[in-house]
Amino acid sequence: TSFGRIQGVLGGRLEHLEIVGGQPQRFTLLLETIRTQGVPQRINVEAVENIARIGGGQSPFVGLAGNVASFFKEFVYAKIGVRAVLENDQFRINGTITEDGVEYLVRKGGLPGVDIVNLNPTNQISFKDMIKRVQRVSESESGPVVR
Repeated sequence: TSFGRIQGVLGGRLEHLEIVGGQPQRFTLLLETIRTQGVPQRINVEAVENIARIGGGQSPFVGLAGNVASFFKEFVYAKIGVRAVLENDQFRINGTITEDGVEYLVRKGGLPGVDIVNLNPTNQISFKDMIKRVQRVSESESGPVVR
């Protein structure tokens, strides 16, 4: 992707799409990885950072985790699951993976592994602000800082 390297098979669907004047007004987008034999499920540090940014959360590599992450270039994941909903110019991103009351966008799959937790599942922003957020992430020429 333009915001990092992700290996695996991704499936998805777009529902309830309404476009007015060339601009989306409403949709529901569901994206989830599909475990496929012989296809590795790996995600690099840059993609982890940027998914967390797009989802409105903080980096999973703060503090001690950043020190550990600096030894790895990529991580194993079990699943990536994202549900994005636009309605009345309000955009929301949620994870599709919920365990013990915690919502995940990315769930680790082994060692080394990393979770991306949706820390604010009720967060909504305007669609224009989300487009700006995605553009900032995809246009950034410098990768994440992992200490």
